Amino acid sequence: MTSFSATISSWYVVLMGIGTVFVGLICIILICSAMGAILSRKSKKGPTPNPVKTNELISVIAGAIVASSGKDPSCIQIKSVKKLK
Repeated sequence: MTSFSATISSWYVVLMGIGTVFVGLICIILICSAMGAILSRKSKKGPTPNPVKTNELISVIAGAIVASSGKDPSCIQIKSVKKLK
């Protein structure tokens, strides 16, 4: 049978462990919130990304078709490109 002081000591260790975990989790939440606020301010100031140029996009599509089909590039002719909605 355990003594009363050993039981209190066991509960003290358990409560201190759980308390430490919750304090650590709260710190992580606060750090993530602060980083989100800082990064959202920086992203608004940054330049807007350039859209992909049509000729570059067609070249990439043609290269992918040639690579996947295994045919000679001179055999493939792209007649039109339409954007899907």
